[in-house]
Amino acid sequence: MQKIVIVRHGERLDNVDPLFYKKNNQKHLKLNPPLTQEGILMAEQTGESLVEQLKETPIKAIYCSPYLRCLQTAKPLSELTGLPIKIEYGLLEWGLDPWTGTNDFQFLSGKELDTEIERRYEWKTNNNSEKAKLLFDDDYEMCFKKVYYNEDYPKLYRRMRAFWDDFQDKEINKSQVLQEKGAIVLVSHYGSAECLYENMKGKPEESVYSGIQDIPYCGVAVFQRESGNTKWKKVHKFKKFWNLD
Repeated sequence: MQKIVIVRHGERLDNVDPLFYKKNNQKHLKLNPPLTQEGILMAEQTGESLVEQLKETPIKAIYCSPYLRCLQTAKPLSELTGLPIKIEYGLLEWGLDPWTGTNDFQFLSGKELDTEIERRYEWKTNNNSEKAKLLFDDDYEMCFKKVYYNEDYPKLYRRMRAFWDDFQDKEINKSQVLQEKGAIVLVSHYGSAECLYENMKGKPEESVYSGIQDIPYCGVAVFQRESGNTKWKKVHKFKKFWNLD
């Protein structure tokens, strides 16, 4: 059995603190806020739940958007599994990333990417400084090396379709990351996760409502197939694997 797991990031700080951008004027945090403390707990519980529930199909790889909130969401799972995070631009949010201003995303690789993340990903929460100490796979070659700025919903949907086609060909068919038994985790955003989900279901673009379904923070959707089968079947739509009560 092979599985694909799509995870949305945890609760982001600017959505619960209206003064976040006034208190945190670091350029690299513009549109790229960290998780709240609750969001970090969501990510930790989600990582623990995934490891437990995927014992029969162990996680073989973790792919993640380069946004801070996604990296923080992927971090507990990386630590629990010992797997490095594979940065994938194809999983980016709508094309509004502050890394590149108003043009398009410029590809960074290897040590350049590590240096950029080290430089940008320092943040302050509760007056405590913290660094994003993450393990990255420097050898991973992204499926998408450039994502264009100012996407609308149809463009995002088509981008995720192209990403999924390239990802299946490169990582599943050629690299055979899954082999006969295992799971791949993709950590992404609200819009990109939903568009990937709909593409994996095979929903045509013209039938997709121009809005996003309700995906909870750290919401998890799962697809599976038998080894040797080419068709993915939805196991469940996005739901929470955490409980902060």
